[in-house]
Amino acid sequence: MVSKETVKSWLSKIFESINFENYEIQIKTNDKDSGYMSSIIFVTVQNGSSSTIDLVIKKSSDVKSIRETVEVRKFFFREIFMYETVFPIFAKLEKGKIVDEKFDSYPKYLSSLILDDTEIILMENLAKSGYKMWNRKINMDMNHCKIVLKAYAKLHSLSFALKDQNRTVYNSVTSNVEDLLKNWISFPSLKDYINGHKDTVLKTLQDHGDSLLSEFYKEELDDIYNVTKRILNINEDQVVFTHDDNWNNNYLFKYKDCCDHPIAVSIIDWQMSSLRSPIFDVSKFLYSVCSKKELDRLEDLLRYYYSCFAEHLTNLGSCPENLFSFSDFQRHWKTFSLFGIIGSTMVMKITLLDEDEAPSINELENGKNFNEVFNVSMSADELYYGRVRDVVSAYFEMTTNPNFLK
Repeated sequence: MVSKETVKSWLSKIFESINFENYEIQIKTNDKDSGYMSSIIFVTVQNGSSSTIDLVIKKSSDVKSIRETVEVRKFFFREIFMYETVFPIFAKLEKGKIVDEKFDSYPKYLSSLILDDTEIILMENLAKSGYKMWNRKINMDMNHCKIVLKAYAKLHSLSFALKDQNRTVYNSVTSNVEDLLKNWISFPSLKDYINGHKDTVLKTLQDHGDSLLSEFYKEELDDIYNVTKRILNINEDQVVFTHDDNWNNNYLFKYKDCCDHPIAVSIIDWQMSSLRSPIFDVSKFLYSVCSKKELDRLEDLLRYYYSCFAEHLTNLGSCPENLFSFSDFQRHWKTFSLFGIIGSTMVMKITLLDEDEAPSINELENGKNFNEVFNVSMSADELYYGRVRDVVSAYFEMTTNPNFLK
C-alpha cells in the first residue's frame, strides 16, 4: 500500500508550478485483477476550500521480477507517448475538418512522473464525469460493441489520414515505435504460458465432449507459440496505431438514461499500443467481449466497423478506397483474425476468475515463473468452457463459410 506521504511527494513534483494545498487523498489499489503492470490510486486534490480536482494516479508495479519480465518501463513510456504525442497529433489533424464526432475516447491526460524504479501517469477520474467501468465477467451487447467499434474505427482512420496528408509527421511519429509485444513473448516464461494456455483450451473442449471443435483448435493452434510469432512478424504496409489491450476491463461507458444505451466510451490502458493491422484491435475485441448472440452477428459487426472507418476517413479528407478498401479489410481479416482467438482465450480465464482466485504478481518474487502464477485453476469452469466454445465455434463457422464477408 502506498503511503499518503509518498503520493503527496509525487503530486508536489508534478504540481510544483501550481499552488495546490490541503490534499485529500483516497487510496484504493488492487494487486490482483485491476492490472498486473500497474495499480490505481484515486486522489482528490483540493486547493483551499473552493477548487477540487478528482484524479487517477496510474502507478507501475514495483515487483522486481515482473518489471524485468515485462519490461514495465517501456510499456509505461509507450502509454505516455500515446497521450503526449500521438493523440495531440490526431486532434490537430481533426481540427478544421468536417467531422461530426472527433476521436476523444480516452481519459484526459495531465502529466507523468518518471522516478528511479517507478513510473506514474496522472489522469482525470472518469467516474466523476459519469463513466462506469464495464463488468469484466459480463459479455457486451450490440449497443456496447458498436460504440467501441466506432471508437476504434475513428482511431484507425486517423493513422491512414495522417500518412496520406502529412507523410513527414507520420514518418516522424512512427519511426521509432518498437513492437513491445513481439519482444515480450520472446521471454521463455511467456512461451511456457502460451503453450500452457493452449493445453487448457484443448482440455476444456475435450472434457466437455467437443471433439469437432477440439480437433479444429488443435489443427489451427497446436503450435500456438510459433503461430503467434508468425502473425506478429508478418510485414504489412497498411498499419495503424492500435490499442492492443482489448479486454472488458479497459472500457468505461457513459449513459444518458439507462445502461442499455451508452452515449460515449472511454478506452483506457494504452501501454500495449503499437503499429499493426486494424484487425488486431477488431478481432481481439470482438472475440474477447461478445457472447454467442453477438458472435452470430459477427459479419454485421465487421461491416459496421468498416462503414464507420470509411465515413471518418472520408470526413478527414482522404479516400478509403485508395488507402484501405473493403477488399483490403477482407484480406487483413483473413490474415490476422486468428490472433483474436489467441489473445481472447488467453485473457478469458483471468476475466472470469473471482477476486480470491486471481493470481498475485507477488508470487513472482517467491521463485515462481510467469506460467506457474497466471495459469491457475478456477471455480467457474462451466462458464469458461461456454466462452471458449462460443469463440472457437464462431471462428470455425467463419472459416468454413465461403461466403463470409464477401
